[in-house]
Amino acid sequence: MRARGLRVVVSAAFACIATSVAVAQDRDAQPLTSPQPSYPFLASLFNVQGACEVRFSVDEEGLPFGLTTQCTQPIFCHEAERAVSRVRFLPKLVDGIPTVRRNVIYPLEFRFWQYDPETDTWSDPIDYDDHDAAEVNYGPVAPCKEIPVS
Repeated sequence: MRARGLRVVVSAAFACIATSVAVAQDRDAQPLTSPQPSYPFLASLFNVQGACEVRFSVDEEGLPFGLTTQCTQPIFCHEAERAVSRVRFLPKLVDGIPTVRRNVIYPLEFRFWQYDPETDTWSDPIDYDDHDAAEVNYGPVAPCKEIPVS
């Protein structure tokens, strides 16, 4: 019997647009760690899965700022932004000088995985023989905005 578990997938593709390195002292911003989001309890309770894109800039000290989040399900907005806001980066270098890096995008997926106790492994429940990995669609991505309540 397989138990269903919750995992957050942090895309290995750090979505910065790479710039060509003409000088040995130039470097694009690089994450020191991956975001560590938690699966929101209510999302797990109601079997909600989804994806987010967190767009931001990285300052000269390697700290993210100006975060905006878009998610397929609003329940993931806060957790996606919180997780990415805690990531630290090696700052972008231009001629050896730390520089602000703008328009960084981090994709996150919130989805269920299956645990097999016999092999002690987690597996993706999507059957890729029937689905292409690019076909996994959680629906349209919408901006995460706080809605004032009066």
